Formats: sequence, structure tokens, C-alpha cells
Amino acid sequence: CSTPVTPAAKTQPNTPPLREAVGVCRVHSSTWTLYDTNTPGLPSDDITDLSVDDAGRLWIATNLGGASYDQGAWAFYTQGNSGIYSNNINKVLAVGEAVWFGHAGATVLSQYSPNWLRFTAANMGGTGKPSALLIENSTVWIGLGDNLARFDQNTGFTTLTLPGNNAAVTSIAREGSGSLWIGTAGNGLYIYNGSNFSHQTTANGIPSNTIRARCAKPARPEDARVNRDSSSRSPSRNPNAAAGRFAMPHHPKSYRLRTNDTRH
Repeated sequence: CSTPVTPAAKTQPNTPPLREAVGVCRVHSSTWTLYDTNTPGLPSDDITDLSVDDAGRLWIATNLGGASYDQGAWAFYTQGNSGIYSNNINKVLAVGEAVWFGHAGATVLSQYSPNWLRFTAANMGGTGKPSALLIENSTVWIGLGDNLARFDQNTGFTTLTLPGNNAAVTSIAREGSGSLWIGTAGNGLYIYNGSNFSHQTTANGIPSNTIRARCAKPARPEDARVNRDSSSRSPSRNPNAAAGRFAMPHHPKSYRLRTNDTRH
């Protein structure tokens, strides 16, 4: 939730009103409730992301730490009381028994499952900053700079090189036929069939070579089902899909996540 800042705060004409973060809002039976730093004591009123896990718990990312809400009970996660890498969280994704936290401008991805783990580029066999994330049954795909890292619960991390790519990976999605679609910030789209990569750019008809996100329509109702894996090291969902749509901004911006395999 946010509220407009007073007009005096605007310095440029014809610009949208500035916003002041006020917390997270919940509506139930037409009644709105605000939760903020006062009640129940969130780390910050600046809410950056939300996610719900299999048990119905709400996970909240803020710029000063994380929080969870479970049937009236609140818990808070900061560097002072947990193994999270950084309080500055810009993404949270709850899948199965694990919760993944992405940190703004960082090189590490934090995972809570319920032990705290950290994953760095070095752990994943690469050098780029972790970015896009796709979690499937027993497999996690991570954008690693201009390449792709794959984590398998049996074999660990392997790195896949995108042929001829020098742009950051911004999105990863599974298409209904089974191919992996990888969007980049300036070098179009890569399609991986499990053995080989193909490459699509504006030369092939894509309106822009910058792809921030991909949204896909399930090919069949059963494709939309989410499969879960309770393993704490390989949580998963299966976003099978087809007939995708792309988000291609004029000024690309990608979330950056962090990691360093450490147990606490």
C-alpha cells in the first residue's frame, strides 16, 4: 500500500505524484486492515514483494528485512536474528518447503527451508550475478549473468553457456512442449530443448531484443497444476505453458539475486 505525497514534494510539472510506502493491506469481508512498522512491527513499510507458500503462509519482502504471516502469527527475518544475507530484499518466492529471497544489487541468493542457505555465482560454477529464477521438480534454473545455471538435487550445479550471448538473463520459463525459454536484456530470446539452443531476435520478428518477463497460457488445464517437492534442497513447481506473451520495456531493468552455500 502507498499514499500520495503532498503536492509540495513534487518538483517537476506534469509528473505523476510521488508515493509514500505505508505497509501491506489485507481485505476480508469488505474490511481493510493495514499492517505496518507499528502493528505488527514489520521491518519496513516499503513492501517490495509478496508470496504465498503451500501451507497458506504469506511471505513479505521489504527493503529492511522479511516477514511471514501464518493464521494471525507474525515472524520477522533480518540479519540480526536469521541467516539471511541482506536485509534489502526485492524478491521473495515461496515454493514447496523453501522460501527464496533475492537481494537488491547483490550477488547472493538466500534460501530458508527451514535451514538458511546461501548461493553465490562461485557455488554455481559461474561469475555473473544471479538474476532470473525458475523452480521445477528437483531442478532449479538460475540466470547467471549472461549464462544459465542448473541445480539438480543429485548432481548439484552445472553451467550452460548461451551461444553468442553477452546480455544479462532476465527471465526463464517452461513452454508447453517442454522447451526452456530464456529472455535477455538486449540479445533476444533463447530456446533450449534439453540438448541444443536456438536463438530468436528482432531479425526473426520479435519487436524488441530486450525481454523482461514471459507469461504463458497453459496448453491444457492439467498443465496449469503446480507440482510440489517437499525436499528442502530442491523445492519445485512445474509451470508448463504455451502461447506465451512477452514484456519488452524500453529501459530494461532486471532483479538481482544473491548466494554463498552456507548453513546456519
